[in-house]
Amino acid sequence: MIDATSRGSYGGIWTANGNYSFVKNNNSQTDVTVTTKFGPQNNGNDWTYVNDNGISQRMPWYRNGNSMISTDNGGGNWWGTLITAENWQPAPWISNAGGGSSNPNPGIIWYWVR
Repeated sequence: MIDATSRGSYGGIWTANGNYSFVKNNNSQTDVTVTTKFGPQNNGNDWTYVNDNGISQRMPWYRNGNSMISTDNGGGNWWGTLITAENWQPAPWISNAGGGSSNPNPGIIWYWVR
């Protein structure tokens, strides 16, 4: 589960459909299913997956060169990032929500694991 800015917003709950690692250092873990979306509008369904500019459909992975944990697709943009040592508040989250609500500087991001 991921929440950003406030509990129950700008994120969702996912199921990993494989034996995935929380310390994977590449973006190959893509068989994930969103079961619940959190958003500020449209009953929480106002974001879609956007490679490079928002949440990507993958398990968060560790990108060593940038010391970050991200859902990004490994391209040049870091949107969809949960943790980074770079100068963000706290990380570049959603620049483009696929027509929904953007949230580039959420202030806080929660990443819940069960």
